[in-house]
Amino acid sequence: MRLSLRDLIASDRRRARLFDGLVSLCIAVVFAGFLYATWFVSQYLGAPMSAFAAAITIALALVVGRWTSSFVRGLLVRQRIQAMWLRRFQAEGGEAFRTSRVIDRLARDGISTLTLQDRDVRLSLEQRHHRLAPMFWTVTGLLLAAFGVYLAPRVALFGSSVREGMQSFGEVLIFAEVWMLAVLILLAAIGTAAAAGPVETFFFRNRDDYAKLPRLVSRIAAGRRKRGAVVLRISDANWRAAVVSALAAVDVVVIDISQVTDHIAWEIREAVNARGSAALVFICREPADGLSPQTFRVLEASGAPRLPDIVVYPGSRRDRSKARAFASAIREAIYSAMDRVSTKR
Repeated sequence: MRLSLRDLIASDRRRARLFDGLVSLCIAVVFAGFLYATWFVSQYLGAPMSAFAAAITIALALVVGRWTSSFVRGLLVRQRIQAMWLRRFQAEGGEAFRTSRVIDRLARDGISTLTLQDRDVRLSLEQRHHRLAPMFWTVTGLLLAAFGVYLAPRVALFGSSVREGMQSFGEVLIFAEVWMLAVLILLAAIGTAAAAGPVETFFFRNRDDYAKLPRLVSRIAAGRRKRGAVVLRISDANWRAAVVSALAAVDVVVIDISQVTDHIAWEIREAVNARGSAALVFICREPADGLSPQTFRVLEASGAPRLPDIVVYPGSRRDRSKARAFASAIREAIYSAMDRVSTKR
């Protein structure tokens, strides 16, 4: 009996969760050892310092664990669906709901997402999330290698002190210095990984990624979908050519119809012509029954799906329950669209 697409993705996710658990266990063991070293040294410096050092260690462990877990799950879940999100002139500042943070996490559900966006739209943290863990561990490894000559004899000395106890207050100061250096290395790695995206955005905010699109489309067409979110910034001059080119390779198209302009109406028509109405998933910021008459006319004229296929997202990013409902609904909508497309093939 052939498994359905949902069953295949569910199997991929179970395997990814297993490996994620193993990786998380390794990270927990490493930081448990670091926490023990923190306690052993800070107990000689008083209770306030011990509590402060433990809090820093636990905070670092949570950040590193979250980044690594997200990366591992996105890496190990096979990308069985290629979706495209047409995001033009859709900034997510202030209290606005950050749709990108949901769509870019779809890699964990077997959905590789190609986002075409205007160059004026800033990248969200989640759009860079799949790069955080690799960059963190790379920077950490390089810094540890750079300071290895300094750290190695002191770590060996720490081992003997654990067995025999501290012999002098000078040893306490040495180990406190090593602990501070280790924390600074971790903070530097976290800061470098977190700042890489904003720095890149600042210096290359006017870049045009259109030249990268043909190669990416060829990879997708060959079944070599990229893991995680792929975000391309496209200039106004190349926008329509980019949309037409990308539509030739994707399975499902996600379009926001909160405000239907002439540009979005053109995108809907092109998507229907290239992939068929069955491949479209619409999202909107307001209840479906609150859409404008112009929106309904555009949908009817293009032959696009009607109200049951529209997924609603909250207006504010603080509405957590609706955000979770949107994340589940858009995942199921993409699965359903893929089922419709597969049936017609």
